[in-house]
Amino acid sequence: NKQDLERQAIAQERLAAIGRLTAGVAHEINNPLAGVLLALDTYRKTAGLRDREGQRSLELVERGLQQIRDTVSALLVECRLEPRNLTPADVDDLRVLVGADEAAQKRRIDWCCGLAGEVPVPATPVRQIILNLALNAVQAARENCLVRIEIKGRERWLRISVGDEGSPVDESVRDLLFEPFETRRTGGTGLGLWVTYETVRQLGGTLTVVARDDWTEFVARIPYLDRDEPPVAAVGS
Repeated sequence: NKQDLERQAIAQERLAAIGRLTAGVAHEINNPLAGVLLALDTYRKTAGLRDREGQRSLELVERGLQQIRDTVSALLVECRLEPRNLTPADVDDLRVLVGADEAAQKRRIDWCCGLAGEVPVPATPVRQIILNLALNAVQAARENCLVRIEIKGRERWLRISVGDEGSPVDESVRDLLFEPFETRRTGGTGLGLWVTYETVRQLGGTLTVVARDDWTEFVARIPYLDRDEPPVAAVGS
Protein backbone atom coordinates (compact mmCIF):
# COMPACT_ATOMS: atom_id res chain seq x y z
CA ASN A 1 0.00 0.00 0.00
CA LYS A 2 2.85 2.36 0.82
CA GLN A 3 4.48 1.73 -2.57
CA ASP A 4 1.15 2.31 -4.33
CA LEU A 5 0.70 5.63 -2.53
CA GLU A 6 4.26 6.68 -3.45
CA ARG A 7 3.65 5.83 -7.12
CA GLN A 8 0.40 7.80 -7.09
CA ALA A 9 2.14 10.79 -5.51
CA ILE A 10 4.89 10.69 -8.17
CA ALA A 11 2.30 10.43 -10.95
CA GLN A 12 0.40 13.40 -9.56
CA GLU A 13 3.58 15.47 -9.35
CA ARG A 14 4.39 14.66 -12.98
CA LEU A 15 0.89 15.59 -14.11
CA ALA A 16 1.12 18.86 -12.20
CA ALA A 17 4.49 19.61 -13.84
CA ILE A 18 3.04 18.89 -17.28
CA GLY A 19 0.13 21.17 -16.50
CA ARG A 20 2.45 24.01 -15.50
CA LEU A 21 4.55 23.50 -18.61
CA THR A 22 1.51 23.47 -20.90
CA ALA A 23 0.07 26.58 -19.28
CA GLY A 24 3.41 28.36 -19.60
CA VAL A 25 3.72 27.51 -23.31
CA ALA A 26 0.14 28.63 -23.96
CA HIS A 27 0.85 31.88 -22.13
CA GLU A 28 3.92 32.57 -24.27
CA ILE A 29 2.18 31.70 -27.54
CA ASN A 30 -0.93 33.81 -26.95
CA ASN A 31 1.00 37.06 -26.41
CA PRO A 32 2.77 37.26 -29.81
CA LEU A 33 -0.31 35.84 -31.56
CA ALA A 34 -2.30 38.92 -30.51
CA GLY A 35 0.19 41.17 -32.29
CA VAL A 36 0.30 38.93 -35.36
CA LEU A 37 -3.48 39.05 -35.72
CA LEU A 38 -3.44 42.83 -35.30
CA ALA A 39 -0.78 43.18 -37.99
CA LEU A 40 -2.80 41.05 -40.42
CA ASP A 41 -5.88 43.15 -39.75
CA THR A 42 -3.88 46.34 -40.38
CA TYR A 43 -2.58 44.93 -43.65
CA ARG A 44 -6.07 44.09 -44.80
CA LYS A 45 -7.37 47.58 -44.06
CA THR A 46 -4.49 49.48 -45.71
CA ALA A 47 -4.63 48.13 -49.24
CA GLY A 48 -3.50 51.50 -50.59
CA LEU A 49 -0.41 51.61 -48.37
CA ARG A 50 0.99 48.16 -49.00
CA ASP A 51 4.38 49.41 -50.15
CA ARG A 52 5.14 50.93 -46.74
CA GLU A 53 2.69 49.96 -44.02
CA GLY A 54 2.01 46.54 -45.52
CA GLN A 55 5.69 45.68 -45.67
CA ARG A 56 6.19 46.70 -42.05
CA SER A 57 3.22 44.58 -40.99
CA LEU A 58 4.58 41.56 -42.84
CA GLU A 59 7.95 41.97 -41.13
CA LEU A 60 6.22 42.05 -37.75
CA VAL A 61 4.27 38.91 -38.66
CA GLU A 62 7.48 37.16 -39.65
CA ARG A 63 9.26 37.98 -36.40
CA GLY A 64 6.18 37.06 -34.38
CA LEU A 65 5.94 33.67 -36.06
CA GLN A 66 9.65 33.12 -35.48
CA GLN A 67 9.10 33.82 -31.82
CA ILE A 68 6.31 31.23 -31.67
CA ARG A 69 8.43 28.71 -33.54
CA ASP A 70 11.41 29.18 -31.24
CA THR A 71 9.26 28.95 -28.11
CA VAL A 72 7.77 25.63 -29.17
CA SER A 73 11.10 24.33 -30.49
CA ALA A 74 12.69 24.94 -27.10
CA LEU A 75 10.65 21.97 -25.84
CA LEU A 76 12.40 19.64 -28.30
CA VAL A 77 15.71 18.42 -26.92
CA GLU A 78 16.99 17.39 -30.33
CA CYS A 79 16.28 20.79 -31.86
CA ARG A 80 19.17 23.27 -31.81
CA LEU A 81 18.38 26.68 -33.23
CA GLU A 82 21.00 29.37 -33.70
CA PRO A 83 19.60 32.37 -31.83
CA ARG A 84 19.55 35.70 -33.62
CA ASN A 85 20.53 38.93 -31.92
CA LEU A 86 18.02 41.41 -30.53
CA THR A 87 17.53 44.48 -32.75
CA PRO A 88 15.73 47.83 -32.45
CA ALA A 89 13.12 46.40 -34.85
CA ASP A 90 12.22 43.86 -32.15
CA VAL A 91 11.48 46.70 -29.76
CA ASP A 92 9.28 48.32 -32.42
CA ASP A 93 7.42 45.01 -32.70
CA LEU A 94 6.86 44.94 -28.96
CA ARG A 95 5.29 48.40 -29.07
CA VAL A 96 2.69 47.02 -31.45
CA LEU A 97 2.18 43.85 -29.41
CA VAL A 98 1.65 45.78 -26.19
CA GLY A 99 -0.57 48.30 -27.97
CA ALA A 100 -2.85 45.45 -29.03
CA ASP A 101 -3.83 44.95 -25.39
CA GLU A 102 -7.09 46.70 -24.60
CA ALA A 103 -5.89 47.91 -21.20
CA ALA A 104 -2.78 49.48 -22.78
CA GLN A 105 -4.99 51.93 -24.65
CA LYS A 106 -6.07 53.40 -21.30
CA ARG A 107 -2.54 53.92 -19.95
CA ARG A 108 0.24 56.36 -20.78
CA ILE A 109 3.08 54.18 -22.07
CA ASP A 110 6.55 55.70 -22.34
CA TRP A 111 9.02 53.65 -24.37
CA CYS A 112 12.75 54.39 -24.17
CA CYS A 113 14.97 52.32 -26.46
CA GLY A 114 18.68 53.01 -26.13
CA LEU A 115 19.84 50.41 -28.67
CA ALA A 116 21.93 51.69 -31.55
CA GLY A 117 21.97 48.35 -33.37
CA GLU A 118 22.06 44.61 -32.76
CA VAL A 119 22.60 43.47 -29.18
CA PRO A 120 24.24 40.05 -28.57
CA VAL A 121 21.39 38.54 -26.58
CA PRO A 122 18.95 35.93 -27.98
CA ALA A 123 15.99 37.80 -29.46
CA THR A 124 13.20 35.27 -28.80
CA PRO A 125 13.48 34.87 -25.01
CA VAL A 126 14.35 38.54 -24.49
CA ARG A 127 11.26 39.57 -26.47
CA GLN A 128 9.20 37.33 -24.19
CA ILE A 129 10.75 38.91 -21.10
CA ILE A 130 10.00 42.46 -22.24
CA LEU A 131 6.51 41.56 -23.42
CA ASN A 132 5.56 39.78 -20.20
CA LEU A 133 6.86 42.58 -17.99
CA ALA A 134 5.17 45.24 -20.12
CA LEU A 135 1.78 43.51 -20.16
CA ASN A 136 2.03 42.85 -16.44
CA ALA A 137 2.71 46.54 -15.82
CA VAL A 138 -0.19 47.57 -18.06
CA GLN A 139 -2.55 45.34 -16.08
CA ALA A 140 -1.20 46.57 -12.74
CA ALA A 141 -1.26 50.30 -13.56
CA ARG A 142 -4.33 52.41 -12.93
CA GLU A 143 -6.19 54.01 -15.83
CA ASN A 144 -4.54 57.12 -17.29
CA CYS A 145 -1.39 56.39 -15.27
CA LEU A 146 2.16 55.93 -16.48
CA VAL A 147 3.94 52.77 -17.61
CA ARG A 148 7.63 53.30 -18.42
CA ILE A 149 9.62 50.74 -20.42
CA GLU A 150 13.37 51.19 -20.89
CA ILE A 151 15.72 48.92 -22.85
CA LYS A 152 19.38 49.90 -22.74
CA GLY A 153 22.66 48.29 -23.71
CA ARG A 154 25.47 48.48 -21.20
CA GLU A 155 29.12 47.44 -21.44
CA ARG A 156 28.51 43.71 -21.20
CA TRP A 157 24.80 43.31 -20.50
CA LEU A 158 21.30 44.40 -21.44
CA ARG A 159 19.18 46.28 -18.92
CA ILE A 160 15.38 46.07 -19.10
CA SER A 161 13.37 48.28 -16.76
CA VAL A 162 9.56 48.27 -16.60
CA GLY A 163 7.74 50.40 -14.04
CA ASP A 164 4.14 51.38 -13.45
CA GLU A 165 1.96 53.59 -11.31
CA GLY A 166 -0.26 51.10 -9.57
CA SER A 167 -1.27 49.77 -6.20
CA PRO A 168 1.64 49.48 -3.76
CA VAL A 169 3.14 46.02 -3.36
CA ASP A 170 3.37 44.89 0.27
CA GLU A 171 6.79 43.70 1.35
CA SER A 172 5.28 40.39 2.46
CA VAL A 173 4.03 39.76 -1.08
CA ARG A 174 7.26 40.59 -2.91
CA ASP A 175 8.84 37.22 -2.10
CA LEU A 176 5.88 35.47 -3.77
CA LEU A 177 5.78 37.52 -6.99
CA PHE A 178 7.93 35.03 -8.90
CA GLU A 179 6.17 31.91 -7.64
CA PRO A 180 3.95 30.00 -10.13
CA PHE A 181 0.20 30.52 -9.87
CA GLU A 182 0.64 33.46 -7.48
CA THR A 183 -1.34 36.45 -8.72
CA ARG A 184 -2.88 39.62 -7.30
CA ARG A 185 -5.07 40.21 -10.34
CA THR A 186 -8.55 38.79 -10.75
CA GLY A 187 -8.55 36.39 -13.68
CA GLY A 188 -4.75 36.19 -13.78
CA THR A 189 -2.94 32.88 -14.17
CA GLY A 190 0.04 33.72 -11.98
CA LEU A 191 2.37 32.42 -14.70
CA GLY A 192 3.65 35.57 -16.41
CA LEU A 193 6.18 36.67 -13.78
CA TRP A 194 7.18 33.09 -13.02
CA VAL A 195 7.93 32.35 -16.69
CA THR A 196 9.78 35.65 -16.96
CA TYR A 197 11.88 34.96 -13.87
CA GLU A 198 12.80 31.47 -15.07
CA THR A 199 13.69 32.77 -18.55
CA VAL A 200 15.94 35.49 -17.13
CA ARG A 201 17.61 32.97 -14.84
CA GLN A 202 18.24 30.54 -17.72
CA LEU A 203 19.96 33.36 -19.63
CA GLY A 204 22.29 33.89 -16.68
CA GLY A 205 20.67 37.17 -15.66
CA THR A 206 18.85 38.59 -12.67
CA LEU A 207 15.33 39.94 -12.15
CA THR A 208 14.57 42.21 -9.21
CA VAL A 209 11.60 44.28 -8.10
CA VAL A 210 11.62 47.67 -6.37
CA ALA A 211 8.38 49.02 -4.90
CA ARG A 212 7.99 52.45 -3.33
CA ASP A 213 4.71 54.18 -2.65
CA ASP A 214 2.64 53.89 -5.86
CA TRP A 215 5.56 52.96 -8.17
CA THR A 216 6.59 49.37 -8.87
CA GLU A 217 9.58 48.63 -11.08
CA PHE A 218 10.97 45.35 -12.40
CA VAL A 219 14.59 45.36 -13.56
CA ALA A 220 16.13 42.54 -15.60
CA ARG A 221 19.85 42.37 -16.33
CA ILE A 222 20.91 39.92 -19.02
CA PRO A 223 24.59 39.33 -19.89
CA TYR A 224 25.74 39.53 -23.49
CA LEU A 225 26.58 36.35 -25.35
CA ASP A 226 30.29 35.79 -25.86
CA ARG A 227 30.03 35.22 -29.59
CA ASP A 228 29.87 38.93 -30.49
CA GLU A 229 31.34 42.19 -29.34
CA PRO A 230 28.89 44.42 -27.45
CA PRO A 231 27.45 47.27 -29.54
CA VAL A 232 27.92 50.90 -28.65
CA ALA A 233 24.87 52.32 -26.93
CA ALA A 234 22.95 55.09 -28.58
CA VAL A 235 23.69 58.66 -27.56
CA GLY A 236 21.65 59.71 -24.56
CA SER A 237 21.07 56.14 -23.35
